[in-house]
Amino acid sequence: MKRKIKTKHRLFSLLIFIMLIVVSLLTLPFINRNENEEIIFTIESGESIKSMALRLKEEGIINDDKFFIILSKMFDVDTKIKSGDYLLMKNSYEYNTLMKMYRGEVLLIKITIPEGFNIFQIARRVEFVMGIDSTEFVNTCYNKALLKKYSIKGKNCEGYLFPDTYLLSKGKTAYQIIEMMLKRFKQVVYDELFKTNEYDFSDYDYIILASMIEKEAVVDREKAIISGVYYNRLRKKMYLQCCATVLYSLGKTHGIPTYEETQINSPYNTYKNLGLPPGPICSPGIKSIKAAISPEKNPYLFYVSKGDGTHIFTKSYKEHIRVQNNLR
Repeated sequence: MKRKIKTKHRLFSLLIFIMLIVVSLLTLPFINRNENEEIIFTIESGESIKSMALRLKEEGIINDDKFFIILSKMFDVDTKIKSGDYLLMKNSYEYNTLMKMYRGEVLLIKITIPEGFNIFQIARRVEFVMGIDSTEFVNTCYNKALLKKYSIKGKNCEGYLFPDTYLLSKGKTAYQIIEMMLKRFKQVVYDELFKTNEYDFSDYDYIILASMIEKEAVVDREKAIISGVYYNRLRKKMYLQCCATVLYSLGKTHGIPTYEETQINSPYNTYKNLGLPPGPICSPGIKSIKAAISPEKNPYLFYVSKGDGTHIFTKSYKEHIRVQNNLR
């Protein structure tokens, strides 16, 4: 007997639902639509279905908030609607609006991180585009659990926030954005890419060198050449004398350091410290990383900028000075 009552109750509920659908479909032709009228609608985290339905009606996105609530309960999605910003049409069908929200089709924000940006530049870009405090972003780059999870040997995520264009939804945290960039790094810079060289470089060493190449080489074709210069200097136990490492220690991103600046005491100053600096100085792109792993074999020890993004490479200090004088 109880089973028959439950069956009748389900059939009755189904009949009511079908009637609501029919009524909705019959009234659709009379809805005055303007499909060009769009509106950004924000659903807050934890907001009730009743609250959002009422606001949807007030904004003119749907016509019947009660029908919207009934639909959400019938499809068992009333507690599963994802928060975020949605681009919706005014005078939309309740079902279409509900499903868009249930699928989480949130409005995405595009952010591009160029090759050669350091964590401080990335933090400022994220703050400008996403509204996340830049100090919070930088501090999160030092999160020890995050560094351990992605096997980063440095004290922060410098060098591993992969430069790319990302689509982010509003409400993403600094941690989530950083982790997204670290995952992208792992996708592009896979472990098999690295190899053992004569200096027994670790993966981290390669990223350090790649970051220097990224800042020094403007055109892609010179990346492997500049990499070869650094390897030649390492072989001869010469100072690498990378201007970009000095600028990084000074908190600068562009320019040419003065002689006085090249004398500062910093572990990143490759004019005064032999070998690689203690960590990356920016986020290198994949071409710079490959150049660091596979340098061009050449006889060069010096290079000087021609002022147009390219360099003149020389074998001796005497040649280097002569080129410098000719370019003045």
